[in-house]
Amino acid sequence: MLFGGGLAVAATAVSMPMVIVGRGLQGLGDGAIAAVSFATIGRTYPQQLRPKVFAVLASAWVIPSLGGPAAAAFLAEHVGWRWVFGGLIPLVVVAGGVTARALRRATARPAPAAAGVDPPAGVDPPAGVDLPADAVDGGSGSPRESSAAGPAPAGIRAAGSAPAAWDEGGPDIWPAVEGGKGPLLRAVRVSVGAALVLAGLTSRSALGIPLVAAGLLTGAGPLRRLLPVGALRARPGAPAAVAVRGLLTFAFFGADTFIPLAITSARHASTAVAGIAVSVAAVIWTVGSWTQARLAARRSARFLVTLGMSTVVLGVAGAGTTLLVPAVPLPVGIALWGVAGFGIGVAYSPIMNVTLNAAPADRQGAASSAVSLSDNLGVAFGAGLGGVIVAGTAKSGGTAADTVATAAHTTSMASTSTASTAGLAAAFALASAVGLVGVLIARRLPTTVLAPESR
Repeated sequence: MLFGGGLAVAATAVSMPMVIVGRGLQGLGDGAIAAVSFATIGRTYPQQLRPKVFAVLASAWVIPSLGGPAAAAFLAEHVGWRWVFGGLIPLVVVAGGVTARALRRATARPAPAAAGVDPPAGVDPPAGVDLPADAVDGGSGSPRESSAAGPAPAGIRAAGSAPAAWDEGGPDIWPAVEGGKGPLLRAVRVSVGAALVLAGLTSRSALGIPLVAAGLLTGAGPLRRLLPVGALRARPGAPAAVAVRGLLTFAFFGADTFIPLAITSARHASTAVAGIAVSVAAVIWTVGSWTQARLAARRSARFLVTLGMSTVVLGVAGAGTTLLVPAVPLPVGIALWGVAGFGIGVAYSPIMNVTLNAAPADRQGAASSAVSLSDNLGVAFGAGLGGVIVAGTAKSGGTAADTVATAAHTTSMASTSTASTAGLAAAFALASAVGLVGVLIARRLPTTVLAPESR
């Protein structure tokens, strides 16, 4: 409802502040959708099926993203910009109805008694997810009852039971379950605090310092209460996983925001070429996600996230270097950005899996929300701090907000400021450095096989 309401507000807006309000509502709705989706997966699917379910989710958003920007540009040019928002409302209504029905069916059944047990009756595995062979009774094709599942194999715990030793934490690390408006108000305070910090960093006046201070005072306390205990210190186990998620998105999206700008400003290529670069990374992200799904039965979260983070750093550093050197063929830089897309595909889902595996059933909503919050903060600060750097060296002296907007909307680049090569190089270097920190913290993730197959 929030997302659809935001679309309606933006579609009928008569001023830019109304568009901003509409976009804000869309952001609230999008965040809620992500958290509910991940929590439902945690409560519905056993441990060894989750990597494949997450791979399906990656495919679900990547495929539409290939045609979405082109469709939006067509509507804005030939029909009107309001239809970019309003045209999505019927799709939201249909998707919301289907999802609400599925959620009712999922929540009406208890979570699987143990890993290796089928999803609850009436909840089918997603396309491409095969059930374990021993989950079918006598080859009849009917799922076994959970009571017949027997003891969970070594390394697999029953859903909702106390976390195993390798989880490095238990129920006490998660935010308390509470009703009312408390969690929502804390989330709003974190958002406001992040906005104030970014506003202060982008300010070129003395006002920037008090803005940053106000942002930290506003958001730091609520942030601690929304994340698992020890997340800001990267405590081993689930807290480290939550921290790594923010570093991962900082590294990837802190570079992704400026890849189109590097192509159009430093290489003077067309916006179509810039769009191809972004699409290549999106497609290969899906390949990486399916790769982690295949490896999850044999490899640990530590291995997968370390591999993915290292690959992201390699791709960001490689693309950031080659795209800014005219002597290097442009396809080389685009291919290296695809390497970064593969890396985030490998690392992205195992982080959520670690968090869900460590959370008891009644805290999986809090666990998925914590990961989503870290994810969004990483995106915001990656793009925001990169914008500060690029704006500081831009030839036209534009603000950081202008630079990020320019980088995010490649169709307007030809008429906006030209970013300096030094500024872009510094933004890519920052993203790479944060990624290296993530590689180090990934060593604090569990060494147990992420999704061991049932026997």
